[in-house]
Amino acid sequence: MASFPPLNSDKLLPLKVVCQGLKDDPAYLDRPDCPYSPEVRDWLKANLSTRPAVAVPESESDVDLNDPESWDDISKKALKLYSDLEKLAAPGNDVGENIAIIKTKAALLERLITVGDKALGHKEVAEFKRIVLGIMDDVMSPDQRTSVMEKLERFA
Repeated sequence: MASFPPLNSDKLLPLKVVCQGLKDDPAYLDRPDCPYSPEVRDWLKANLSTRPAVAVPESESDVDLNDPESWDDISKKALKLYSDLEKLAAPGNDVGENIAIIKTKAALLERLITVGDKALGHKEVAEFKRIVLGIMDDVMSPDQRTSVMEKLERFA
């Protein structure tokens, strides 16, 4: 039979304070004035943090806008991130945890749609550029291509 240590509101209140501190600031336990040992800090972070521990996709600055494959990778990473978040919701979680996960999923889904739209737009533009430049290479002399590119730069 399992034994349960005695718990009361006096013992839970400090844990609630730490939990709220982690909600408000993920670096709460990393502050220099934190009195806890590294082992206690690690345990508290692992067990009281309500933020999902999932990988963050690369930023758009790491994406080559002219490479459609680069945007496919970002889309795949975003979908994997959403899938990982989906796995965090479990019937055993308390209602507060599930509500936090649902809110995070909704915000992430909105971002995924935005990233997906951007990825599709950039992919189409890159493909269009590739086709147009290929045609220009096939049918125009170097001087004609330069002239056309200079005229197009005025619109950019």
